[in-house]
Amino acid sequence: NNNKNNNNNDVASSLELKSIENSYYEIRFSKQKQFLTNILLQELENSITKNKIKIETDFDECKENFENLNKKTEENKTTLENNSDQLVKLFGEIKILQSEKKRLEKEIEDEKVNLIEN
Repeated sequence: NNNKNNNNNDVASSLELKSIENSYYEIRFSKQKQFLTNILLQELENSITKNKIKIETDFDECKENFENLNKKTEENKTTLENNSDQLVKLFGEIKILQSEKKRLEKEIEDEKVNLIEN
């Protein structure tokens, strides 16, 4: 009977030891899992920060490009308006010159007729 009690005590002690050992490994695994989770969270945070900085930089570049494009568009608009004004002036001058040419041609014809008659 005493032997049976010893065996039962040994089994109980062994089970208790296994239970303590399992608890130890569970705690250890939990701490390792937490450690790795913290590392992954830190990497994720770093990646988010880098992406945020890149987005802000890209946005600033786009804004600058848009402002430059608007500036160039205004410059081109002014140039077109100036060219248009110059063309209108040139067409006006051409019409004046064409009228003057016709007047001179008529004058020359009149002179020829006058010379032939005399």
